[in-house]
Amino acid sequence: MMTKPTTKIPISSIILDEEIYPRKGIDQKRVGIFAENIKDGFKFDPIEVQPHPDKPGKYRLLDGVHRWCAFKAVGMEEGVVGFVATHNQPLIVKDVLKEPRFKEKEMAKKLGLVSMVSLPLQVKDEKVIGVLNCFTDEPHEFSDTEINLVTAVANQAAVAILNTELMVKTKVIREELETRKLVERAKEILIAQTQHARG
Repeated sequence: MMTKPTTKIPISSIILDEEIYPRKGIDQKRVGIFAENIKDGFKFDPIEVQPHPDKPGKYRLLDGVHRWCAFKAVGMEEGVVGFVATHNQPLIVKDVLKEPRFKEKEMAKKLGLVSMVSLPLQVKDEKVIGVLNCFTDEPHEFSDTEINLVTAVANQAAVAILNTELMVKTKVIREELETRKLVERAKEILIAQTQHARG
């Protein structure tokens, strides 16, 4: 079986051709499930595309419309955050106003942001759960020491976020168990009262 060649292209360069994929055929529930899977670090098979015959630099979607919609929904490959999360590697930008992947240029002008380093929030299994951005207010060349320091902070932040999520999930499970106990107790009381009334 021949393996089709794969390459990385921006999600924004892929066009939905409704002659191939009518929009009414897109299952939004399935898109939502896929989006959650992507956030959890699940790796999907590549999306199949072909160069668009009328639009240079654009591609027509041939297979994988739900995966494509899910990637768009979570912002993968769109902007700095999408790049860092997708490639699981730091990105250093000397001037955010000149960086095509940096989308918040108006915000940068208002706040006086110039250089930035963006790092993945990564846990032990290399799953990326977010991105940490650090900015400077003047042109700056980030040294290896600075990147290592920010990486350590990012890793600690990832662990803290994960622990918080686990605590919330544990609390929810505990509350669900308590609710079930109350329901079962109420059932027992109701059965006992019914049997007493019959007796």
